[in-house]
Amino acid sequence: MVSPGEKFWVSQLQVGGLLVRWDWNERGGGESMAERLSILCFVAHPDDETVFFGGTMALLAQGGVRVHVVSATRGEGGEAGEPPVCARSELGSVREREMRCAVEALGARSLSFLGYRDPEMKNSEEFFPFSDRPEEAAQRLAALLRAYSVSVVVTHGSTGEYGHPAHQLAHQVARLAVAQMAKGPALYGFSAFFPAHPRPRLSNAQDPADFVLDLGPVWERKLAAARCYVTQAPVFVRRISRERGYAVPLEQALMPLESLHRFLPGPLEPQVRVPGGPGDQGPLARGRASGEPGGDPLADWIEKNLPHSLVIPPGGTTAAG
Repeated sequence: MVSPGEKFWVSQLQVGGLLVRWDWNERGGGESMAERLSILCFVAHPDDETVFFGGTMALLAQGGVRVHVVSATRGEGGEAGEPPVCARSELGSVREREMRCAVEALGARSLSFLGYRDPEMKNSEEFFPFSDRPEEAAQRLAALLRAYSVSVVVTHGSTGEYGHPAHQLAHQVARLAVAQMAKGPALYGFSAFFPAHPRPRLSNAQDPADFVLDLGPVWERKLAAARCYVTQAPVFVRRISRERGYAVPLEQALMPLESLHRFLPGPLEPQVRVPGGPGDQGPLARGRASGEPGGDPLADWIEKNLPHSLVIPPGGTTAAG
């Protein structure tokens, strides 16, 4: 995944003995406008970044945007595959390697862990938060926001997708971390709701989608990232296979659309179709939030660089002109 002229490197950083970071794909020379946009994706567990944000991450990285990934845990409490590919004591290390494989496939510039241990599940439907001290976790995350000069944070939605307590906590931690910044980054949640959401159970019903992206151009990269997670392969397909009554392959279980809702600096105004594009579909234009003269850098970048990947949620448009 390293292009000519790039340097692949790995380093480690410890903050209070709890944080380990890997960086790669450092480019030489001056930075483009896209590279000055720094986005941090914060998730509760390995694989969350791929399932909910992987295609969007690949689109951004493909356009030269710096994307950093942070996981609160190494997924020590999750499943280990069918049959298990490792002992329970080794699961954190195995899932860490899987996550490194996935985020590299998606084009991220770095991977960090906040150092929390994922509580072990009692069964496949019982989940737990990774900490009872969200303020402490927010301080650790804020340190990375400063280190990477982050302009946009993307994390779990307000309801934790399907109500996962660790996902809900990650959302809370992200909000607290952004609030600590003197000039707070924009804050987005993934898997936002829209009527045609491919997996309604995984959507955040209280977070209406501001952007919906078609992952066609980077579908193979998202699929490659998901295949890194050998331990989680049964998890990816289990529920949807049960719902449909047959064994659903991975490529049909993954979501072909991804959506975002902006929490901060405020909701975006409704999307407006601009006439004159191919097939009279036109590119998209979106009004600014009240009192927001310049917009946020992610909204600006998506609208400028991904017009053909944008999908309008049904009923979410107004006629232009």
